Amino acid sequence: MGEEGQGSDAVDVEKYFDKVMKKVSHKWDDLARELGFDRNEIKGIATTEASPDHRCREVLDRWRNREGSGATLQVLMQALINIGERLTAESLEGNKPRKKRKRKRKKKAEQIQEEDSSEESSLVGSDAHAGPAPSRTYFPPVAKAVASCWVKFAEDQLGLTAQDIHAIQLRQPYSKQHQALQALELWRDRRGRKACRVKLAQALRRGGFRHTAGK
Repeated sequence: MGEEGQGSDAVDVEKYFDKVMKKVSHKWDDLARELGFDRNEIKGIATTEASPDHRCREVLDRWRNREGSGATLQVLMQALINIGERLTAESLEGNKPRKKRKRKRKKKAEQIQEEDSSEESSLVGSDAHAGPAPSRTYFPPVAKAVASCWVKFAEDQLGLTAQDIHAIQLRQPYSKQHQALQALELWRDRRGRKACRVKLAQALRRGGFRHTAGK
């Protein structure tokens, strides 16, 4: 009976492996360290597996086989958060029903509706203080405006690292506008409440996008 429980846990977490591999294979060695692999084991995987994707998958498979019922989604999510992949971690948990999240979504929808009617979807309201994080509805026009030089904007104004930029480029290789949108969402995710509309407008002004900031 114990073995059966262990098997079901392993299968449960395994269904997330492909998604993790696609999103964070460029950080496979960081993930391995967070999951308890030592330097020699990491070096061995780097030697035997040809690509980052294969190395990442090997790490995940070994971890699952080694930990058994201890290889849970929560452990994997925490490891991802520890290597700066909070967005990926949260996307894994997206299928799990969470009442807290439901309330947040409802509250956010009400805020968006209120802001849209009072400000006609403007980027920055005149009375906007350090309020809630900006809604996704504000991001597409900003992403469009900064698309041609989004890398510089993301690094200089949003505080993203070269590693963040590289990860976004891997996920969205064909569209600069989509890359810019990913950068904005990552900024919001990391800054939380500090990622308010006022801060976004200030970043746009500093980056030379005064027209977009004033819309």
